[in-house]
Amino acid sequence: MSISSEDEEDVPEAVLEAGMMKDLKSQEIAQVWEVVTRLRREVEHYWSTSDFYQGESEHVKEALSSVKRKLILVMELIRNKELALT
Repeated sequence: MSISSEDEEDVPEAVLEAGMMKDLKSQEIAQVWEVVTRLRREVEHYWSTSDFYQGESEHVKEALSSVKRKLILVMELIRNKELALT
Protein backbone atom coordinates (compact mmCIF):
# COMPACT_ATOMS: atom_id res chain seq x y z
CA MET A 1 0.00 0.00 0.00
CA SER A 2 1.54 3.26 -1.06
CA ILE A 3 0.71 6.81 -0.11
CA SER A 4 0.03 9.22 -2.94
CA SER A 5 1.55 12.68 -2.97
CA GLU A 6 -1.86 14.19 -2.15
CA ASP A 7 -2.13 11.99 0.93
CA GLU A 8 1.36 13.05 2.02
CA GLU A 9 0.31 16.70 1.88
CA ASP A 10 -2.82 15.98 3.91
CA VAL A 11 -0.95 14.15 6.66
CA PRO A 12 0.86 17.17 8.17
CA GLU A 13 -2.31 19.23 7.86
CA ALA A 14 -4.32 16.51 9.60
CA VAL A 15 -1.68 16.28 12.31
CA LEU A 16 -1.79 20.05 12.78
CA GLU A 17 -5.58 20.02 12.90
CA ALA A 18 -5.52 17.21 15.46
CA GLY A 19 -3.01 19.17 17.54
CA MET A 20 -5.12 22.30 17.29
CA MET A 21 -8.24 20.35 18.20
CA LYS A 22 -6.39 18.90 21.15
CA ASP A 23 -5.26 22.39 22.17
CA LEU A 24 -8.79 23.75 21.76
CA LYS A 25 -10.20 20.90 23.82
CA SER A 26 -7.51 21.46 26.44
CA GLN A 27 -8.38 25.16 26.53
CA GLU A 28 -12.08 24.36 26.82
CA ILE A 29 -11.37 21.90 29.62
CA ALA A 30 -9.20 24.47 31.40
CA GLN A 31 -11.94 27.10 31.07
CA VAL A 32 -14.59 24.71 32.37
CA TRP A 33 -12.27 23.75 35.23
CA GLU A 34 -11.85 27.45 36.12
CA VAL A 35 -15.63 27.90 36.15
CA VAL A 36 -16.08 24.81 38.33
CA THR A 37 -13.36 26.02 40.71
CA ARG A 38 -14.92 29.49 40.92
CA LEU A 39 -18.38 28.00 41.54
CA ARG A 40 -16.99 25.68 44.22
CA ARG A 41 -15.40 28.65 45.99
CA GLU A 42 -18.66 30.57 45.71
CA VAL A 43 -20.60 27.67 47.21
CA GLU A 44 -18.06 27.41 50.06
CA HIS A 45 -18.46 31.15 50.67
CA TYR A 46 -22.25 30.88 50.84
CA TRP A 47 -22.03 27.85 53.15
CA SER A 48 -19.70 29.80 55.40
CA THR A 49 -22.04 32.80 55.33
CA SER A 50 -24.99 30.52 56.05
CA ASP A 51 -23.16 28.97 59.00
CA PHE A 52 -22.34 32.44 60.34
CA TYR A 53 -25.94 33.65 60.15
CA GLN A 54 -27.23 30.38 61.57
CA GLY A 55 -24.93 30.94 64.56
CA GLU A 56 -26.16 34.52 64.86
CA SER A 57 -29.75 33.28 64.70
CA GLU A 58 -29.11 30.82 67.53
CA HIS A 59 -27.51 33.60 69.58
CA VAL A 60 -30.54 35.86 69.04
CA LYS A 61 -32.92 33.02 69.98
CA GLU A 62 -30.99 32.44 73.21
CA ALA A 63 -31.00 36.17 73.98
CA LEU A 64 -34.75 36.39 73.34
CA SER A 65 -35.37 33.40 75.58
CA SER A 66 -33.30 35.02 78.32
CA VAL A 67 -35.22 38.30 77.98
CA LYS A 68 -38.53 36.41 78.18
CA ARG A 69 -37.43 34.62 81.37
CA LYS A 70 -36.33 37.93 82.92
CA LEU A 71 -39.59 39.60 81.89
CA ILE A 72 -41.61 36.81 83.51
CA LEU A 73 -39.53 37.16 86.69
CA VAL A 74 -40.04 40.95 86.77
CA MET A 75 -43.78 40.55 86.18
CA GLU A 76 -43.98 38.07 89.08
CA LEU A 77 -42.04 40.46 91.34
CA ILE A 78 -44.37 43.33 90.42
CA ARG A 79 -47.46 41.17 91.05
CA ASN A 80 -46.07 39.98 94.41
CA LYS A 81 -45.26 43.57 95.41
CA GLU A 82 -48.78 44.69 94.43
CA LEU A 83 -50.26 41.86 96.49
CA ALA A 84 -48.11 42.81 99.47
CA LEU A 85 -49.29 46.43 99.27
CA THR A 86 -52.97 45.51 99.30
